[in-house]
Amino acid sequence: DVDALRAVATAGKKAVVIGGGYIGLEVSACLAILGLDVTLVARTGHLLPKLFTPELSKFFEDLWTAKGVKILKHTEVTSLSGDTAVSSLALSPSSSSSSSSPPPSTLPCDLVVAGLGAVPNTKLFQGKEGGELGGSGHTLELDPTTKAIVVDAHLRTRLEDVFAIGDVVSFPVEGLGGGRRVEGHVTHARASGLYTARSMLGKSGHTEPYAYLPLLYSRVDPWGLCWKFFGHNDGQLRLIGKVKSGDFSGFWLNGDEIRGGIHCTLKGESTAKEAFEILREVVEGGVALDETARSLFDECTSIQQVAEVLLNRKMHEA
Repeated sequence: DVDALRAVATAGKKAVVIGGGYIGLEVSACLAILGLDVTLVARTGHLLPKLFTPELSKFFEDLWTAKGVKILKHTEVTSLSGDTAVSSLALSPSSSSSSSSPPPSTLPCDLVVAGLGAVPNTKLFQGKEGGELGGSGHTLELDPTTKAIVVDAHLRTRLEDVFAIGDVVSFPVEGLGGGRRVEGHVTHARASGLYTARSMLGKSGHTEPYAYLPLLYSRVDPWGLCWKFFGHNDGQLRLIGKVKSGDFSGFWLNGDEIRGGIHCTLKGESTAKEAFEILREVVEGGVALDETARSLFDECTSIQQVAEVLLNRKMHEA
């Protein structure tokens, strides 16, 4: 897909990117850098809604707009038209729209990229017999909501000696409140494959459950932009630093837990390596936040100060 896109992505062309999520943001940025006239179309009211709050999203929307990407929110694509290639799209307000200014009814274009998300492709195992494995009569358990293959903490299915890995599995998350997760990220794909290979080969001492800290990151080098997110984004977001500056951190707090965190910079990835490592350590740390810790947390102006506060708390608890 990338090779095909790169072959037609020449400066001056009109490109439309459908989808305001992770793929939509990265592809629209790349096309703008290549000199195309880019419009991003999103059904929702802010970008990356599954992760970002409206405040965080506004920073990215403002940056993309400043770099020349036109953003149409609350907008749906109803059809694509063209003879040998797409030449225009028909648009309409999405169900989330309450604006008195509807989008244009048509949008001319030379190329279209659809970044609409992904679902586990387990159709092979979906049928009258549940998740039947080939013609064996044995079935895999599929999550009724996501259709992902259900595995245990060691990535085993309910069938003896059958493992499942990567973005087609629903696996239990150790720590951070538990629960199950379907993870479509390359880091999980690699880590789950390595973990399962060691288990299947019977590596000595390889009995610990699969431990994966959810991760999402993005990097647009020509803009100096780099951000990383670890954990889960449920709870109240506490921001550290000024979001408008492009150099900020944030933590999602739920009760006495730090459930997730994000760090962003506009100064390039090399300047934020320490901050990213601190971010991971804080989210993984499992330090309980009582009222005293929360008040100290609120006084921090940098992620380094957060780490210092929480490290002192952890040493005190020990």
